[in-house]
Amino acid sequence: MAKILVVEDESIVAWYLQEALKHLGHQVVGSAISGEEALECAAETQPNLVLMDIRLKGKMDGIAAAEQIYSRFDIPIVYLTAHADECTLKRAIATKPFGYLVKPFQEREVHTTIEIALSRHQLEKRCETIPEEVVDGRDTIAEATIAADRSGKIIFMNSVAETLIGCLEQEALGKFATKVLRLIDSQTRELIENPLLKAMGENGTLRWSKGCLLLRKDGTEIPINPTATPLRNSNREIIGSVLVFHDIRSPQPKVTTLQQPNLTLELTQASLIARLLERTTNLQEAIACIDLLRRVVNQVRKNSNQIEILQIIISELGRFLEADYCWVTLYNLNHTFATISCEYIAVNQPRSYPSALGIQIDMQSFPDFYEPLLQRNYWLSPPWQFLPTPYQSLITTDMQMLICPLIDRDVAIGEVSILRSGKPPWSQIQAELISQVVSQCATILRQAHAYQATQDYVGNMELLNQIKDNFISSIAHELCTPLANMRMAVEMLSSLTHSLQNGDEEIETPQNQQPLWQKLEHYLQILREEWQREFNLVIDLLNFQNVETLSASLSFNPIDLQQWLPQVINRFSEEPIRQRQILSCEISPQVSTVISHEPSLERIISELLTNACKYSPPDSWITLTADNQGENVLIKVTNSGSTIEPEELNRIFEPFYRIPRPNLWNYSGTGLGLALVKRLAKLLRGDIQVESHAGETTFTVILFQEKC
Repeated sequence: MAKILVVEDESIVAWYLQEALKHLGHQVVGSAISGEEALECAAETQPNLVLMDIRLKGKMDGIAAAEQIYSRFDIPIVYLTAHADECTLKRAIATKPFGYLVKPFQEREVHTTIEIALSRHQLEKRCETIPEEVVDGRDTIAEATIAADRSGKIIFMNSVAETLIGCLEQEALGKFATKVLRLIDSQTRELIENPLLKAMGENGTLRWSKGCLLLRKDGTEIPINPTATPLRNSNREIIGSVLVFHDIRSPQPKVTTLQQPNLTLELTQASLIARLLERTTNLQEAIACIDLLRRVVNQVRKNSNQIEILQIIISELGRFLEADYCWVTLYNLNHTFATISCEYIAVNQPRSYPSALGIQIDMQSFPDFYEPLLQRNYWLSPPWQFLPTPYQSLITTDMQMLICPLIDRDVAIGEVSILRSGKPPWSQIQAELISQVVSQCATILRQAHAYQATQDYVGNMELLNQIKDNFISSIAHELCTPLANMRMAVEMLSSLTHSLQNGDEEIETPQNQQPLWQKLEHYLQILREEWQREFNLVIDLLNFQNVETLSASLSFNPIDLQQWLPQVINRFSEEPIRQRQILSCEISPQVSTVISHEPSLERIISELLTNACKYSPPDSWITLTADNQGENVLIKVTNSGSTIEPEELNRIFEPFYRIPRPNLWNYSGTGLGLALVKRLAKLLRGDIQVESHAGETTFTVILFQEKC
């Protein structure tokens, strides 16, 4: 526990810092809001550390206050800053602070920065006690020190290591450890696995007491006894490794009281560099993940196929992570089985993976594996015995496995599994980042579906608007045509009556009156027919509009088709006789009674018979049949002599749509007959279908009968 002074003029930030410090087990000995107050507090409380905001109100800013506190009281300073100009930063660096905290900061960052600052201050205090005759500096250390980051790249090398390896630090930085540090077994003459990488892989300290030769840059060899150990962050995750060794041909000098702190400082420096690189790498990976999501969004923007979208996601993710093999497994709704639905297999890899598409897994047989995933948690290198059987054969000793749940509206709908070999192990931060990317991909999938649904809705609305416009246009035409004919007939009648009233000499003779009465009768007939046409149109429109609202008031009663259908045929028999058409009725003996609404059913059959007469030539036949199909009843109206083209069959039930074929008998119609028939069939809990080929057309009314 350390005594800490907080100097911050923003009350919210100061409060957060004090709470965080208390939670971390430190004692807050005071709080100041100005440089002058900070000096007084430091003199009075003598803290172990000061957290100092660079920008403070008043004559003395944080940098000036920090400089005086350190010079007068030897108290280490950690700066708090959000942003500052270049001049201010140079002033801050000149005071040699023990750390920086960039706002906004997390509690974990506060903890790490404080621990490093306190450790560094303690080491410096120890160094001050060393006698002056002992030479200070890195060159006095007999041990060579070299460090690598998580990916195996060199991040630090002291001067002793430079001399022994024969390579300057600046030349080695950023290169892979295997290119800089090469060790040989003195007996077998084979290369020894790089200790920096091996320490990370085996998660522990490794020592070689003998038989290890360092192959220098100039080709000469030096016997050494290296010790490698992993570097860890505050979460105890491996973020790199450090190797310490010396030339065992020379007697190992005793480590002086100065050399030991310097060695510790170098190791601390290597650790700090590794932590900094870890944070930088995490930031770079986060930026790369954003680019990955942007690429995925651009590719799936106009795609609504779930499998295609998932394939794009898994392919982009596999390439981004340099994975060997990735796959997507989707769960059924009950979470009882899972199916491998998409996969990505990297090219140019040493191992061949057979396709696993379509493999199903019984989820209930592997509860230990699926329970965390269903609870929206990811697996990082799960125990082999927990894995489903198809997954177990994929794992080898050098293989890493990460499995992230696919979440849709807080429910796991599947998982994304990633296999990778020959790469540094994933840290928890990396695993969390990848898991978040997978979650965002699931969101992209949902948004793609929503986008497509919106597009479909817009398309349907445009289609409905077009249908509405066509409907209104057709109604206007159908209403105006009879009205125009009636107006013409009225005008002609008006002209004739005007002539009669004026007593024209030309029409007073009986010979001239006869044609006049014939004209009157003709125009009256036009009025009757057009009035009837208009009336029928209005009635059909009302029926068409209100047919669904009438469904609640319809009474369904038993109808004996054996007796009822012949009666309908008889009421309709005059038209076919006049047009020399043969009308017949065939009722299967198995057909007896149906439960339906008689007036609506009669309207359907009458409309179909009327259409059959309208479009059938002389000497053709029209047949009405009834038969059973399982529990249902089929009533068919078939006529010969006409065929409906395939492209017209899907449109004949549209309002006001007329098939472009000759009306042999000059029947008048509203264009709503078949549309009304379609609605009535649905109203009777049935359906209607049509087929036409080889000069025959058949309309089939299906009456669905509920089982008793």
